[in-house]
Amino acid sequence: MFDKQKHLEYIKASRKAQRNWDHSKQLPDETVQFLIDVATNSPSKQDEAFFDLYVVTNREYIKELYKDHSWGFNNGYDVNYRNPQVDGHALFVFTRNPNPDSQRNAYIDESPKQDAPFSRAWVNCLTSIGIASGYLTLTAAQLGLSVGYNKNFFFQPQSQDRWCEILGHKEPCHPDADPNSYEWGQSEPPWTDPISGTTSTIVHSISVGYPDQTLQWYQSRDTQYMSSDPRDDIEGDVDSLEMPGIVHELDTDVIEFGPWSHDPATGACNDRPHKIKWIK
Repeated sequence: MFDKQKHLEYIKASRKAQRNWDHSKQLPDETVQFLIDVATNSPSKQDEAFFDLYVVTNREYIKELYKDHSWGFNNGYDVNYRNPQVDGHALFVFTRNPNPDSQRNAYIDESPKQDAPFSRAWVNCLTSIGIASGYLTLTAAQLGLSVGYNKNFFFQPQSQDRWCEILGHKEPCHPDADPNSYEWGQSEPPWTDPISGTTSTIVHSISVGYPDQTLQWYQSRDTQYMSSDPRDDIEGDVDSLEMPGIVHELDTDVIEFGPWSHDPATGACNDRPHKIKWIK
């Protein structure tokens, strides 16, 4: 019989944002491939491939992306931590596919709808990624693995280009630029999505792996933080830097993120204030 309570426990476990990892363990390739199959077989509008998926298990690449290009967790005025969830055993990165090959998301003349209103150009993609990532994280939890979401790709100058280079992901090219004139990241002049106004099709990532059992899920031994270069003249919270930031050391052994999803004392899952209306 289907165990509803156990299934709900897996779902609640997947809400934890894992901030530390045990790299003495290795995630089997067959597990990674299974999670790829889960993500890419999830439902989507018109059964369309609205996203591309990049999966990184190369330890050196993951370590670099984490150490140098995951900055951006704001913890006060000009104090920004890395996002240690990036440092998992397998990193799944979802990007928007503006023009699925099947062209079912098209007008009657078969022209693609990527230049259509936001509801067609982006919502289909975001919905598909949401469903796929949900399937992936639930399945990972059922396999006894921990997960952590991240979307900090652009905080440091050149971080977006380095993410693109490691992934082999080339952003759509500005219509006035030579598509062969750049290798990674943005074309010159920079491409801007005509619908959302964003400059990237990288949407978000999920790390999967084994947690460090000597810490709580919301704790990290990475006790560095970044502040902006004074020449950046930052006022208020920092979304991105124009110049390389300055790394500092905190006088502590462990830092904590949140937690928000679960009570750290009891481990109980916290309720969220969703508005629910059941119409019978």
